[in-house]
Amino acid sequence: MKTTRLAFFDGGSISDSAERTLPENILLVKFGKNTFTKNGERGEFDFTEQDADAVIADFTERGRDLVIDFEHQSLSGEKAPAAGWIDKLVRTPEGILAKIKYWTKEAEEFLLKGQYRYFSPTLYFSRSGKRVSAIHSTALTNHPAMHMTPALVADDLHDSADDDASNETVISTQPPTKGTMMKELLEQLGLQAFSDAPQERQLEALSGRIAELKEAARSLEDFLALHDLRTLEEAGNKLAQLKDQKAADAVRQAFSDGKLAENMREWADSFARENLDAFKAWSQAAPRIIPDNADTSAPAETAPPDAADSEEAKILRLLGLTGKKLKKVSEKGNKE
Repeated sequence: MKTTRLAFFDGGSISDSAERTLPENILLVKFGKNTFTKNGERGEFDFTEQDADAVIADFTERGRDLVIDFEHQSLSGEKAPAAGWIDKLVRTPEGILAKIKYWTKEAEEFLLKGQYRYFSPTLYFSRSGKRVSAIHSTALTNHPAMHMTPALVADDLHDSADDDASNETVISTQPPTKGTMMKELLEQLGLQAFSDAPQERQLEALSGRIAELKEAARSLEDFLALHDLRTLEEAGNKLAQLKDQKAADAVRQAFSDGKLAENMREWADSFARENLDAFKAWSQAAPRIIPDNADTSAPAETAPPDAADSEEAKILRLLGLTGKKLKKVSEKGNKE
């Protein structure tokens, strides 16, 4: 029966290959502080149960096995044969445990002969660089970045071996410049919500936004051609003219409804051009300050037809004085 225990290789002699066994499980990331050296720089991160839940949820949602490659070749975008496959991630008291579906024949030979002895998962981090959000892949390597890395396949140690050794793991991070560039690009395109997402999701979001922009560009070209416009500048000028026309119409309507006096014209013009919807709302709610002049035309006996447009007649209409009212005032004055 195969043993699944991982342990430190203690630096002694390696036993015969017949005594080595292939692991069925790998503790990918342990809970607590993880220290590593990458590109000559030392770093560390804390891995929590919440991080483990996020990683497992992402793995489950993708619905496909996680590849184990050789020397992180999956990151190169070139031919990257698999060394094995992981079909399940489980949260344990120690951290995330990967269930090995199977090893390829080439990987089995390398491992059993001791030609590959370590593993190195590639982790996705949050924007802060302190939280693990997903796992991209895992690699067989002889140069892990993690300090105190356990051997992937090792001899059975004697009973006094440190059992906590199996809790250690290794990470491989993307160059920080790429992460920074991706974050800035997402922000420029209004996709900040994907800043902490795995790279594959970020690329999907970028592809979707690029498709939207291309469609918008085609629609814009059709719009310009339909309105006999050649450039965006011409379209901008046309839109500005339409906006000014709508503002002028709204102000004209407000005067017609008696909501504005002449000394308010400059304010109304500025208001309507700045925020047409707000001006219309104000105009509808504002009280009438100029009386309704629909019935203020003077009778023929008190105002001759040729005087209907005289200054006196305009003033009387603004004051709300009809011919009948003038007659009553006149009769009252005569009696007195």
